Order: sequence, then structure tokens, then C-alpha cells
Amino acid sequence: MSDPLSLFTFLSTVSKTAADLMDAKDVAERNRLLIEFQNSLIQMNSRAASLQQENHALIEQKRGLEKELGKLKDWATEKMRYELKYPWGGAGSVYALKESQSNSEAAHYLCTRCFDDSQRSILQPVMDKNVGSVLMRCSRCKTDVNTGYRAIGPAKYAGEGS
Repeated sequence: MSDPLSLFTFLSTVSKTAADLMDAKDVAERNRLLIEFQNSLIQMNSRAASLQQENHALIEQKRGLEKELGKLKDWATEKMRYELKYPWGGAGSVYALKESQSNSEAAHYLCTRCFDDSQRSILQPVMDKNVGSVLMRCSRCKTDVNTGYRAIGPAKYAGEGS
């Protein structure tokens, strides 16, 4: 009974049963119609409770979607602050903060894998003794970007020749 037409049909039937009950002269017929009317009221109450549950679920779903939409809008704004760069001569790519978008935030590099997942994860330099060079490691997804260098300076903004 989710669609409006079946609800309308149901209400019409209940209304007709109520009218027939009022017009009934025979006690047996009146009792039969009274039971039918009471059953209809029970069904109507059950449907009202079901509609309240559906309404509550839809309200919660709407809130969740609004929250997700807000996150997507925030990420769209955030990702405009970065530019894909190869600061170590093609050895690996990172997202570098644009100086014009830094809002006084220090230069840093973000993990490309996390960035593609709409997550902001700052890469940290780690010396890998096995490889003999500095790796930029993501603490979130554990991705390593090999710089190919034994030492690297601090991160640079996207426009600083990185």
C-alpha cells in the first residue's frame, strides 16, 4: 500500500464500510460490518506505523547524503589547492601545495593514491637502507615514493620548480 492509489482505494473502502455500518438495520450485519471496520482500522494503524518508519529511514538517508555531499564539496575545494608534480625528476609523482593556495601553510606533498581516494595524506621522508635513497611514505595507505636521492631538501610549493 505504498503508492497513493492503493492508499486512496483503501481509504475509500474504509469510508464505505463506515457508511454501510451506519445504515445497517440488522444486528448480525451491523456486527459483521463493525468487525470489518475494526480490522480496517487496525490495518490503517499498522500502515501508519510503517509509513512513520519509512519516513524516519528516508530522513536519515537524506541526512547522510547531505553530509556526503558536503564532504564532496569540501574535497572539490581542497583538491584545487594542489597540483600534480614530479619533484625528483620523474622518479615519482606527488601532489604539491600551490603557494597561492597555501593560506600560510608550509609546503608539503600529498600521496597520489590517497588523493585519488579524496583523502589528504601528507608524505613523510624515510631513509631506506636497502634501496639507499629517501622514500616518501604515506602513513595512511603505506605507499612509498622512491625519490632516487640519498638526501632531499624540504618540500617545495607547486610553483617552485618542484
